[in-house]
Amino acid sequence: ADVLVAGNYVFKASDPTATIASLKKLASS
Repeated sequence: ADVLVAGNYVFKASDPTATIASLKKLASS
């Protein structure tokens, strides 16, 4: 479920690349 929410968040973001990078930082912390 969290992955789907994150996916929707990324697709709605104006800068998906930066959003993915920030999500990866959160996931690895």
